[in-house]
Amino acid sequence: MADILFQPLGNPVTGIPGLGTLADIDPRLTRTHYFDGRLLTAEDLTRDQIYLDQRLREVGRVLGSGVVRGLTLTLDIFAGELVLEPGSAVTPAGRVLDLSRRLTVTLSDRALISQLNQGRYSRFDRGLYAVVLRHVEIGTDRAEVFPTDLGDKRASQFARISEAVQLGLVPLPTPLAEQSPLQIRARLVREFLGDGQVRGLIPEDAVPLGVVAIRDDRPAWLDAELLRHPLRKDAALGDLQADLSRHYEALLSDLLAFRSSGGLGEDFAAAEHFSLLPPVGSVPMAAIDPVGGRQGFFPEHFQVSVAPVRMSDVEQLRAESMVLPAIDLAQREPVNIMVLAPLSAADYGHYALQLERRNGDDPRLLERIDPLRLRRHPVRPVHVLDTDASVWRAIGERVIGGRFLFIRRPTRAAETGLSAIVLALGAARPSAPAVSPAPLQPQPVPVLPSTGGTTGTILGGGTATLGTRTTLTSGEPLSLPASPADRGGLIEDEDTVFLRRLGFARLTEMRPPTSREAESARRALLEAHGADATVMHDCLAVLLVVERRFDAVIWQTLGGLAAAGTLGGFRSGLAVGDDAAATVEQVVELGREAGLDQALLEQWLALARRSDL
Repeated sequence: MADILFQPLGNPVTGIPGLGTLADIDPRLTRTHYFDGRLLTAEDLTRDQIYLDQRLREVGRVLGSGVVRGLTLTLDIFAGELVLEPGSAVTPAGRVLDLSRRLTVTLSDRALISQLNQGRYSRFDRGLYAVVLRHVEIGTDRAEVFPTDLGDKRASQFARISEAVQLGLVPLPTPLAEQSPLQIRARLVREFLGDGQVRGLIPEDAVPLGVVAIRDDRPAWLDAELLRHPLRKDAALGDLQADLSRHYEALLSDLLAFRSSGGLGEDFAAAEHFSLLPPVGSVPMAAIDPVGGRQGFFPEHFQVSVAPVRMSDVEQLRAESMVLPAIDLAQREPVNIMVLAPLSAADYGHYALQLERRNGDDPRLLERIDPLRLRRHPVRPVHVLDTDASVWRAIGERVIGGRFLFIRRPTRAAETGLSAIVLALGAARPSAPAVSPAPLQPQPVPVLPSTGGTTGTILGGGTATLGTRTTLTSGEPLSLPASPADRGGLIEDEDTVFLRRLGFARLTEMRPPTSREAESARRALLEAHGADATVMHDCLAVLLVVERRFDAVIWQTLGGLAAAGTLGGFRSGLAVGDDAAATVEQVVELGREAGLDQALLEQWLALARRSDL
């Protein structure tokens, strides 16, 4: 369609005085006013066509862009044919593309390709091409144009304009390396994932369906998941991870088929073929050995565990982990990975019961399944119970789908077993004695029986804590007997449980100070705020965002913010950035507002420059 040219406001459109200041007139959304006796021209009828076209495209843009259904693309390398299955999609310009039948394109048909492209392409250059489905308008039939003047010559025009979809190739600026297709595809997903520059090469009236490699004027391979994405308005949290997951599953299937054809097994390290893993994905069963307590898929510094799971719970677990960042195998950051063995409900109920164990030092009432920790180089003995090995061997034979499933877990997550909420009515508060009172007799505290777990939250009135000594406002201690539901003083407030399980000592193990200044700042922070759960939570939230390369200044920063009382506001403003440079910019900007010392902020900037961010 040709460009639409129009006059600015004030020429024939604004017939009413002042209309230009009262309305925003778009000539593309102008309709013809019909009335009896009016002489219509082709321009009047075309105006209505443009109006209807623009309105329909507005609806498409509201829906988003991407593949709605179908449009599966495959490549026959030997015949040089691209085969596109029926389906529909919406382009970024709002065009609805609908393919009602299978479309087969022979890339070796040079005559047809040259004819469709006005003779510009006689052969394909070596490189990568995005396969797109685009909207086209084709003129058909002929109609005679009668001259409007006696001196004009008679001519003809297209009688009809047909809208259609067309398969095309868009050259990409990324060079085609001399590597195996599997290695190239694994590398391209890191380059193309979320890259707006690459997607900017795709025409607005087209949707990408994959990437094809051309070598020696012939198609070499096709990746039908690169650049392709489902219909969506804007990329939301988890969308890029979902794109990476689809590409990973397709690449893993091709990789396993390639290794099988070459007589290679499925026990291999992920870093041999992948550089980026989704937060959720499949893992070959041969690479996971619960019987021997070994795994060969993930790097050695990863914390990998395995546990059975109901197949009905898999989708919920996938949704919870899909919003986490992708797993970068090139970084040395430890990642918590849980390998799941999907089982049917009947198998899970049978074998999970055999894996339940009781820890003699753990007074919880209910049993739990302890995930089996896997190592690259296992240390015997692995199984605490003699029956574990046989149970895991039987589980491996009943895994649904023939593959294990791995999920990334947040670094703050920990295996705490079961927890319960204890409901209590509270204790009667005695009045303050006048002089040297006799010891107070405790009042009975009705408590509902606990269903198990290690911790609980007391709800209801009263100021006493079960199983402890609580000082009242009068200054006298109140001693209460332990409740039958409180086995060994297990009922604690939430802050105490939080600090006991994850305190500054635990944070120091994960992020140890790297200098004397950092150690001094950590000690001062521990002495001043070691019992403050809020400060501890804010420090943990900051450490989860800031990378390890900034450990030289992180403890000084946390100590300065806690001393100034601005740690909470700093933590609220700090967000996960796209890279380390973005994190430094946030720290410096928020640090100035929070009152951090300028010399400390200069250390952040110097460290950023030295790290070549």
